[in-house]
Amino acid sequence: MNIKSNTYYELLDAMKERGCPVCLLLETYTDKYIDNLLYESVNDTNLRGRLIDSGGFCKEHSKKLLRFGYRGYALGISIIYKDLMDAYYKTLNTQGTLSSNRKCLICEVLEDVEGRILEELVKNIKERNFYQIYRDSEGLCMFHLSKVLTLSKDREISEIFLELTALKLKELSSQLSEFIRKQDYRFREEPIGIEADSWIRAIEILRLK
Repeated sequence: MNIKSNTYYELLDAMKERGCPVCLLLETYTDKYIDNLLYESVNDTNLRGRLIDSGGFCKEHSKKLLRFGYRGYALGISIIYKDLMDAYYKTLNTQGTLSSNRKCLICEVLEDVEGRILEELVKNIKERNFYQIYRDSEGLCMFHLSKVLTLSKDREISEIFLELTALKLKELSSQLSEFIRKQDYRFREEPIGIEADSWIRAIEILRLK
C-alpha cells in the first residue's frame, strides 16, 4: 500500500482553491509558523538564540509580524525584538560593523517547506487523480513553474506542466481581452462574468519571485 504524505493531501486541497497551490500552502504555513513562534515558542531560548544569530527578519516577514502585532501578538513580538535590539546594540558597540552573512529565519524554514511541496508535486503529477485535480486548478505561478522545471529530471513530467500552463495562460489571456473589451463604453451594459478578476489572477500567476 502506497501511503501518502500530509503534503500530498494538502496539495490536493490547495489545488481546489484559487491561485498557485504552492504559494497558497506557503502562505498558510507562514501564518501558522509565525502564530506558533509568537504564541508558544517566544520563550524558547534555543529558538531565540537562532533568531539573534539570524539578525531578524526580511522586509516581507517583518510586515507580516506587524500585522500579527495588530491582532494581539504585540507582547511576543516585543520579547523577540528586545533580544534582537540588545544584540545589535552590543555588536555595534564592540565590533563597529555588521555581518552580511545573515538570513531571515522564516525564509530559511520556508525554503525547506517549499522544497518538500515541489518534490511532492513532481512525484505525483502522473497519478491520475492528482493530475486531474491539478489540470482543473489555476496552476502554478511562473516562479514555482520555473522551480518545478528545474527540479524535474523527467522530460514527460516537464511537458505536462508546460502544456497545462500554456493552456491556462491562453485562457486567462482571453479573459483579459474580454475584460478590456467590456471597459469600452459601447459594451459596459454587458454583464461581467469570470473575467471580472482576470487582472488579479494575471498578477498572481505571472509573478517572478
